[in-house]
Amino acid sequence: MNIIQNMMPEQPENLQDLGVLVPHFLLMRDGRIIPLADKMWEKGGKSNDGMIEVAFSFVTENIFYISDREAWNVEEHMTLPYEAVELGYGDCGNSAQLLTALLYYKGVPCRMVFGYAGTSSHRWVEAFYKGAWTVFDTTNGSQFKTSERAEHKYDALFFVTPYSFSLAKMPFVPPLFLP
Repeated sequence: MNIIQNMMPEQPENLQDLGVLVPHFLLMRDGRIIPLADKMWEKGGKSNDGMIEVAFSFVTENIFYISDREAWNVEEHMTLPYEAVELGYGDCGNSAQLLTALLYYKGVPCRMVFGYAGTSSHRWVEAFYKGAWTVFDTTNGSQFKTSERAEHKYDALFFVTPYSFSLAKMPFVPPLFLP
């Protein structure tokens, strides 16, 4: 061991131990869920709408909601999509991220949305379903057209996909595409 290694503090097991939040767009790129997405695609009749129905049903029935404070005793804990499947639980961000990744890997137009449901910070998914952008809330199992967001007290702040980020409030600003 050289003198510099000797002076370095012990390395944490993951970036979260350093207080680093890994961006959601990177976490969505969890290739371990591709075989699961492939099975859902088959079960959904190899159609976008069928894939959305199968994946949404899977996430809402298999990922139990629990806050990060309850599960990890921290304010924000980032979980990879496949880890959410393995654990069987996660917060709104974990389940929305899982659904987004499943849909994205099969080419279904979708995005994870950061915003508010009522007065609470929340994350949900929007996907192009039956000819219209539709909200899919993996936390409570609800779905409705994005044009009805205000009626349901959902306020979108920004959209995230595995390769882009854009503001919801400025529709004429092109998305930032990420490597």
